[in-house]
Amino acid sequence: MLFFTIAYSVIWLGTVFYIFSLSSSLKRIRNDLSSLKKERVK
Repeated sequence: MLFFTIAYSVIWLGTVFYIFSLSSSLKRIRNDLSSLKKERVK
């Protein structure tokens, strides 16, 4: 039972970290795209 609890917590933490890194990378990509559009307007 303890093993399943540890495995579940590790999977949960991994999922949260994955979602957090994914959202931050999406924000960075969006910022890069907006900056590219601004440079193109110039």
